[in-house]
Amino acid sequence: MERIKCIIVDDEPIARRGMRRLVGLRPELEEAGAASNTVEAERLIEKCGEEPLLVFLDIDMEGESGIDLARRIEGNCMVVFTTAFAEYALESYDVDTVDYLLKPISRERFDRAVDRALARAGRRSEEEEFLTVKADRKFVRLPLSEILYIEGLGDYLVMHLTDRRVTTRMTFKSLEESLADKEFLRVNRSYMVNRRKIDEFDSSEIRIGDSVIPLGATYKGAVLAVLAGGGR
Repeated sequence: MERIKCIIVDDEPIARRGMRRLVGLRPELEEAGAASNTVEAERLIEKCGEEPLLVFLDIDMEGESGIDLARRIEGNCMVVFTTAFAEYALESYDVDTVDYLLKPISRERFDRAVDRALARAGRRSEEEEFLTVKADRKFVRLPLSEILYIEGLGDYLVMHLTDRRVTTRMTFKSLEESLADKEFLRVNRSYMVNRRKIDEFDSSEIRIGDSVIPLGATYKGAVLAVLAGGGR
């Protein structure tokens, strides 16, 4: 898959490092540089040419603000505002942006913003973004980007999302068919994880947030090969 280039614009070194870490967790993104002000940012944008570009843009910086730069950005550039001040939200609404992230930026909100950018760039179809399951006598559409991991309990599967859990009567076999070619890995007999949500892993377990999931002996080799190699 061809990756989308992105640049990080923030006058705080710690904030730039944090965004670099988040960008590195998404295989669809390729960092094309970082800037501490709008002058440096415009040089990086020009260097990227006409390629699709995602700009993570701080608003409150010394000198010119990020909103001023965003008003001048044209072409294939997409902007995600990043700021520590919620009061800028109203001012940013008159700029065509993908999302507005309030610092400190969580992994879940970052992923949601990236997914929106990918959808806008035409890199992800509507069908790829959702998993439809039956729960509580109705069908529920679950955004794949919000599923952390899936737990098997007998004839049921529990979908652990960023803000809730959804239980459905389904087998892992049928689920794996639904998630073919998606970013999900079966890591033991009872768990499947969203590889984009993995915070840490070693030869025995995976950590997603506060949840620690053991690697099953049958699955360990294949899982570690994918995670360590960065492939699918």
